[in-house]
Amino acid sequence: MRAGRLSMVLALALWSLALLAPAQAAAPQWGPQRSVDTWAWSGGSSFAQTADGDVIALVMTDFSQGSFATDHGPYMGVFARTSSDRGVTWTAPVRVSQAGRHAERGALAVSGGSTYAAWVTQRSYDHYDPSEPRVLFFRADPGTGWGRTVALTKKKGRVDDPSVAASGRRVYVAWVDANTGQVRVARSRDGGKTFVRSVIGRTKAQSPDDEGFRGSASIGAAGNVVGVTWVASGSGAIKARVSTNGGKRWHASTSVVGSLGSANGGTPSLRGWGDQLALAWTTPSGVFSKVWSRSWGPTRTVASFGAGATYKGGFGAEVVPASGGRMGLVWSACRTSGCDLLSSRTRVDVLWSDAHGAGGAWSAPSVVQGSVHADQRINGSPTAVWLDGGPRVVGYTGRSSGWTSYAMLLRVGA
Repeated sequence: MRAGRLSMVLALALWSLALLAPAQAAAPQWGPQRSVDTWAWSGGSSFAQTADGDVIALVMTDFSQGSFATDHGPYMGVFARTSSDRGVTWTAPVRVSQAGRHAERGALAVSGGSTYAAWVTQRSYDHYDPSEPRVLFFRADPGTGWGRTVALTKKKGRVDDPSVAASGRRVYVAWVDANTGQVRVARSRDGGKTFVRSVIGRTKAQSPDDEGFRGSASIGAAGNVVGVTWVASGSGAIKARVSTNGGKRWHASTSVVGSLGSANGGTPSLRGWGDQLALAWTTPSGVFSKVWSRSWGPTRTVASFGAGATYKGGFGAEVVPASGGRMGLVWSACRTSGCDLLSSRTRVDVLWSDAHGAGGAWSAPSVVQGSVHADQRINGSPTAVWLDGGPRVVGYTGRSSGWTSYAMLLRVGA
C-alpha cells in the first residue's frame, strides 16, 4: 500500500513537471513538391513575404520566350513571381533585370510594403569570361511596379554575389569587389532612391573559377541595426561587423570562425530577427548559429556531419526569421562523402530545423526534399520564408550533377 502511494506521488510529480516543461514542436509535415519555374535556379535569398501575405520569389533562368539564352537573345535574366496560395500557383514572371543584358546572382528583400532586388550582369552567355566586367544593379518596387534601374558599381568592375536587406525605408546592399577583395555596403534611407557607399572589410578568399575574390557577403537589418558577414580568407575564416546607427559607423569586425567556414562552397547567412541579428554557417563538422543582441552570443550547434552520420557534409545554410521569437534554418546536406557537386554519385538533400528564442535548442533536422529522383540528385541553394510563424515555404534548385535538368522547386511544411 505504501509503495503504491509512493508510486502515485512520483507519477503526479513527473506529470506536473511535464506540464511546466516547454513543449517540443512536432516536425513539419512537408507537402508535395511543386514547381516555381522550370529551367530556373535560386541563388539563395530568393523568397520573401509581401505585405499582403503572399510569397514572392526571385528566379534566375536562361530559358525565356520559348528558347534558351544566346548572346543574340533571349537573354538570361532575373524574374519575379508571386504566389497567393503558398506556391500552388504563380503569377506570370516579370523581368526585373534589363531586357537586353545577361543577368543572374539575384538577391531579394521585402520591407514596409516595398520589394527590393539586386543582381549582377555579365557580357556574354555563350562565351562567358570570368575576367570580364560584372556590374551590380538595384531596383525597387514600392507596391506600384518596378522602378528605375540603379547601377551600384562601375561598368568595368567585377562583383561577387550580392546580398540585400531592408528595415522600414532603410535599404542595404552588400557585395565583394572581385578585383580588390573589398567588402562594400551601399545604404539608402529613402527606399533605394539614393545610396551612400562605404568599405567595411576585406577578403583574401579567391574563387576557384578564376572569378576573382569571393567573399560571399551576407547582410541583415533590424531597426537601426545592420550587420554584414563574409568569408575573409582562403582557409574559410568568417568575419562579421555590426552597425547600430544604420551603417553610418561600424563596430570592429568579429571573428566568427577561424577557418573551414566555406567548406563545400558554403556561405554564411545573416538576417534581421526582431531587434536582433541571426547568423548561420557550415563547416566540415556541422551547421552552426549565433545571435547578436548588443553583442554576439554563444555558438550553437544545429546539426552535425561525420563519416558515420547520415550526412557527411553540407553547405548553403540560410537563416529564416519568423514571428513570435522563432527562427528557422534551411541547408543542403550531402549523403555522400566529398560533396562533389559535379559527380553523378553525389546525393544532396535539403534539411530544415527551427528554434525558439536565442537560447532555444534547435529541433532535430527534418528532410524537406530527399535526393530520390534520377534527375534531381542535387538539391542546392535552399531559400525559405516562414509565413507569420505558421507554414514554412522552402525553395531550392533541384538538378542533375551535369545541369542537364534543373528547376526551382518548393515544398511547404506545416
